[in-house]
Amino acid sequence: MGDIVISPSILSADPLHLFEDILSVEKGGADWHHIDVMDGHFVPQLTFGLPLIKALKKKSSLPLDVHLMITNPDQTIDDYLSAGADIVTFHLEASTHPLRTI
Repeated sequence: MGDIVISPSILSADPLHLFEDILSVEKGGADWHHIDVMDGHFVPQLTFGLPLIKALKKKSSLPLDVHLMITNPDQTIDDYLSAGADIVTFHLEASTHPLRTI
């Protein structure tokens, strides 16, 4: 069995105290930050995007584990990588060209 990685989702943080909650999980021993990106199309919810990933990358030393729950991630995956995503997960059924995207 491999190593266990703790990657708490910032989706469960208090949006009015996001930075404090992020620091709290870092101090608590988290290995990564999990960021659920939802576009309101692929899934009905709307959450974080590129500006938050860029800001978090500047403030945190932990890897950013970005989960794209968006329509056609093929068109924007490079933007998320440029913004600071270290790990990117996307849904095959949302992708037009999943092998190219990988």
